[in-house]
Amino acid sequence: MISMIYPIIVWGLGALTFMIQYACRVSPSVMIAPLRNEFAIEASEVGHLAAGFYYTYLAMQLFVGRIVDRYPAHRVLLISAAVFLFANQWFSESYSIQSAFFARMLQGAMGAFSFVVSMRLAMLWFDRQYLATLAGCTQVLGMLGVVFGNIYVDHLLIDTHWRMAIKSLSWLLLGLILLMIVLLKQNKHEKDIQGHSQYSISESLMKIMGNPQSWYNALYAGFLYLPTAAFGEFWGVDYLVSTHDSLTQHQASVAISNIFIGWALGGILIGILSDYLKKRQVIMSLSAILSFVLMLPVLYFNQMPVWLLDINLLLFGFVNTGLVLAYATAGELNGEAVSGTSVAFCNMGSILCGTLAMPLVGMMLDLLWSGAMHNGVRFYAAEDYLLAFSWMPVAFIIAFLLSRFVEDQS
Repeated sequence: MISMIYPIIVWGLGALTFMIQYACRVSPSVMIAPLRNEFAIEASEVGHLAAGFYYTYLAMQLFVGRIVDRYPAHRVLLISAAVFLFANQWFSESYSIQSAFFARMLQGAMGAFSFVVSMRLAMLWFDRQYLATLAGCTQVLGMLGVVFGNIYVDHLLIDTHWRMAIKSLSWLLLGLILLMIVLLKQNKHEKDIQGHSQYSISESLMKIMGNPQSWYNALYAGFLYLPTAAFGEFWGVDYLVSTHDSLTQHQASVAISNIFIGWALGGILIGILSDYLKKRQVIMSLSAILSFVLMLPVLYFNQMPVWLLDINLLLFGFVNTGLVLAYATAGELNGEAVSGTSVAFCNMGSILCGTLAMPLVGMMLDLLWSGAMHNGVRFYAAEDYLLAFSWMPVAFIIAFLLSRFVEDQS
């Protein structure tokens, strides 16, 4: 039992870093109005500001996996977390949209490491039979980061003063970095793997991209998580407030947080269930079907009582966790020598669709805008939001079709 403590600490520091960075990543979702007022921007521009994180996050996935495969994972985690801390502070001090956008891009570039490094540390310090469980626990902490980021920032967001909320997240990340400096060390087994891992970045990518299973798995992850990324991580609070007459900003924030509380519960259970049954494809398909069924009333039953909305979103988050199994599958698809790159490729797929959807929703709102203004900024009607989100359930249908091509690896 004692021998398990240090591996848990090592993986836990990576996963907690992922959690805090996730909170920083989604924090603009509860600051849309203050950011629009601060920088004098419209919906499409605030969508691009949020997506700025994801643009570089995606681009870095081409390199993150290979960097993690080749260099000590604990050092990669420490350096990337330190630069992320600098970028978060930069964002909190930005007084122009250009400065804020570049800060978000640097956050995304460094934030690209935390999940992949956490998975790499899990592969190095634990037996492979626990991989899906640890993938679930890692992603669960990310989801809790969303809950923490939404509620914490919403609580601190007094009179639209958003900068201090962002700065306080930097202090939490600084605490983790200090713990990393004291506690982290390299796994001896990692040196042996690196000695046999002579693939270049292009060779690693060619090996992974030449495997059709890599594509089915990554695209499944992307389409399954697309509505959760676009709705849950950014536009959801605005959508609920605009389409539900009696819902307050705080109630909407709590409702959206229920997605990620459900995700936290489901993410752990789905990993354990998959490791026990040694089956993933069937559970991945069910995740897509049930996500489709539960998203529809959230989008179109706009007179839903608050308590029922909370339960519905909690259940939606619970069943949307097929993404965990896509990550676990990615770690096994292409061999140990490129496992980090393989997970990064899947992670890129899971983020790509949501990244494209965030500004797309904003552009659709601007196109549908009737010309109404409120407090000097554009006002979007409930009908505008309904139309802007009408295409999202289709993503779950595509995810279900893709899941039928993914083969069980366990």
